[in-house]
Amino acid sequence: MHYLLWLDPVIGTRIEAGTIGPVVFVRAHLELTADHGLLARTAAAGLESAGRWVRSEPKSVYVQGGPKAGYLNLTVEFVNGACALLCAEAAHSEPAVQLLLVGRNGTLRYDDFPQPEQLRDAPAPAQASIAWIEEAVRSGKPVARGGR
Repeated sequence: MHYLLWLDPVIGTRIEAGTIGPVVFVRAHLELTADHGLLARTAAAGLESAGRWVRSEPKSVYVQGGPKAGYLNLTVEFVNGACALLCAEAAHSEPAVQLLLVGRNGTLRYDDFPQPEQLRDAPAPAQASIAWIEEAVRSGKPVARGGR
């Protein structure tokens, strides 16, 4: 099982425990691949996970960086008012994940160093999410879902 497929329910279970309340902000730093060509895919997977954690659909995204730069920084606004700051960065040494979720009643921090075998067979995020991120990279401006 790929690391992100494992991570999503682990964090979801902690959110469901109710100790931090509804999630209003997600900060995720994902260094899961050295392949610059996979950064949009990694960012899209992180975006989809953040949407599940805040229980909302993304409304707009602003992206800085790009595959040539070796990172994608996404600022995301969700329909319910929650926000996320997501970074997919090329792994320079060992893979790493750092998460901070802010809820109405507290915070959840999660740091991990996935093993290489956990990073095989990456999940395929929705093609629409990847295309949306790539459009935001090209435009250099915030892009609403559906290009509106």
